[in-house]
Amino acid sequence: DTTAPAVPGTPSATTPTSDNTPTWSWTASTDGGSGLNATTPYSVQWCTDSGFTGCAANTATVSTNSYTHSVALADNTWYFRVLATDAVSNNSAYSSNGSALIDTTAPSTVSNLTSSSHATSTWSTDNTIDVSWTAATDTGGSGVAGYSYLFDTSAATTPDTTSDGTATSTTSSAQADGNSIYFHVRAIDNVANAGTATHLGPFYVDTTAPSVPGTPS
Repeated sequence: DTTAPAVPGTPSATTPTSDNTPTWSWTASTDGGSGLNATTPYSVQWCTDSGFTGCAANTATVSTNSYTHSVALADNTWYFRVLATDAVSNNSAYSSNGSALIDTTAPSTVSNLTSSSHATSTWSTDNTIDVSWTAATDTGGSGVAGYSYLFDTSAATTPDTTSDGTATSTTSSAQADGNSIYFHVRAIDNVANAGTATHLGPFYVDTTAPSVPGTPS
């Protein structure tokens, strides 16, 4: 048997992802001669350089057509390739590169949070509150997906990790008179990493006229 195994399929993994120990899988190789190595038929390699320069240490051998990292990868775009070995040590060429973006970094904190309709700690007859903010940034690489926000009567609520929209402004629904109303917002990236929450308030709403004075006498 002097013939190398078939080249394995291009590896794939979830991308982008916040999982820094991703699992790669590929279409299995075949070998028409002595058959694939019975113990470790695949050699894998990963690198942040698509040419795999300087990544000789990032290698492993595996028994199946999948590989899960045991050491966390740094945030970056990672490239992954695999070759097959048969029972008499003929090696295939490397597969085409698979790639995955790892992003475990939260977006920046929302800044310049302000209201164009209400001053904080001041009463207003307007029961809807307009707020706006400067767009967040995301250094992790997956990009800002949007913002999670809400109005409530707590001074320090943390919004959930579901984006409520991509706009950098919103208007509340009609608010009840008399409450201390606060706005909370944070950025969410495309792999659900969430930034630190920012808060604005309190706002006070009064849409109710005073009671009618008694009849003069």
